[in-house]
Amino acid sequence: MPRWRPVNLLNRVQAASRRRKFDRLVETLTPSPESSFLEVGVGNDEPLPVTNYVARHYPWPARVTALGLGNMSGFRALHPDIRTVSYDGGAFPFVDGAFDIVHSNAVLEHVGCEERQAGFLRECLRVGRSGMVTTPNRFFPIESHTLLPLVHWLDKERFDAAVAAIGPGRIGRAFALLGRRFPVDELENLRLLGAPQLRRLLERLGARRARVVKNRVGGLPLMLSVVWR
Repeated sequence: MPRWRPVNLLNRVQAASRRRKFDRLVETLTPSPESSFLEVGVGNDEPLPVTNYVARHYPWPARVTALGLGNMSGFRALHPDIRTVSYDGGAFPFVDGAFDIVHSNAVLEHVGCEERQAGFLRECLRVGRSGMVTTPNRFFPIESHTLLPLVHWLDKERFDAAVAAIGPGRIGRAFALLGRRFPVDELENLRLLGAPQLRRLLERLGARRARVVKNRVGGLPLMLSVVWR
């Protein structure tokens, strides 16, 4: 598998977190060379070593289908062995139980309102005989997109107001020092979930086979995963 070369401290932390998630995925769902694998929500380009980390590291790319929005030509150029499918963000264009494993990382929090989040989880559960959907934990003290402490514990309206008051320019300069771009485009539909909200979504869907797992860093639950088999 390719080596990881994080270029700064933030990348090192994120690389370690995603490496742990990848290892947990493999340990929990035990993919094999025969497993059909759906990766939901891939990026069209890879500006960072942690982008599309499953596509970069999965040992059987010919068994992977990558589902994404819009133009996926950049992804196809980077991963020619992986089948790509574009969709409109609604129902997945696959039959029930089409894949042995479904995986999605840090997409659920971006799909919009509670109704759309429930729909996204429903589709993952529908097409995957097993799977793992991972999302940042709202109750971790640092918000992973802005790197701001605590403000994401406010409701969406107040969170957006706090980011605006601090100023994207000021936050952006801090990101630039870390060699990163402030992801202002990722905040519009951002709706973070804690474990209680995630469990309520699963109860609403009647997803009795799914459970919520806390992925800890330094003893604190940084990420949450919905896992089913």
